[in-house]
Amino acid sequence: MARNNGLDTPRETRRSLRPNFDPEAFGRLSERFARFLGTARFLVYMTFFVLFWVFWNFTAPIYLLNTDFVLAGFICRPTDPACTKSPSRP
Repeated sequence: MARNNGLDTPRETRRSLRPNFDPEAFGRLSERFARFLGTARFLVYMTFFVLFWVFWNFTAPIYLLNTDFVLAGFICRPTDPACTKSPSRP
């Protein structure tokens, strides 16, 4: 059986170690996400989130709002002068 190597004949696909990916997949995902941002469901979710956030900022105790120094203990060294400052107390 003769193999036809003409330019009008597509090559057979070869096996490759590179993964196959769809170049339009990111476009479809971003289009789906953009369409979701314009829905009433998203607006309702965002409204409840913002209302909860405002409520939390008005009613939460001050030690729960000031998490900078709690998180700084995990990030900073004890000898670092920027991390050893204590928060100002009223």
